Amino acid sequence: MDLCRSLPPIIGVPDLVLSQNGAFVVVDHKTSKTFKDLDSAQLVLYAEHIRHDHATNAIVGAFDEYRLVPDLSKIKKPVFRRTPVSVDRSFLPALIRRYRNAWKSIARMSPSRKPAPSPDCWQCNSYGFWR
Repeated sequence: MDLCRSLPPIIGVPDLVLSQNGAFVVVDHKTSKTFKDLDSAQLVLYAEHIRHDHATNAIVGAFDEYRLVPDLSKIKKPVFRRTPVSVDRSFLPALIRRYRNAWKSIARMSPSRKPAPSPDCWQCNSYGFWR
């Protein structure tokens, strides 16, 4: 997705997108030993992509958190939690600033201002850099 003309495109894959009657839920699955503070930026970006592709604003986000439990017989706390996340477009300007700052840091490391092609990158491979 092109988020801003002066920045490289964003490449990502949501864990789960549900749709029903033109409304969407974008879900990011998280696994950990504990539930921690989560960054909603990823879900906001996925929601923006859905807005563009499906011309809708009927989108909600959610983190589905799964706590890793080695012994199920000792469970005393919940092992699953669904956290609703706002994916409002008002968060985009801050995300673009964050992305721009990150890209400036990358550019300082790479004077050509272009990421080096990598055989591990599906985007590089799809454009034939390694053929």
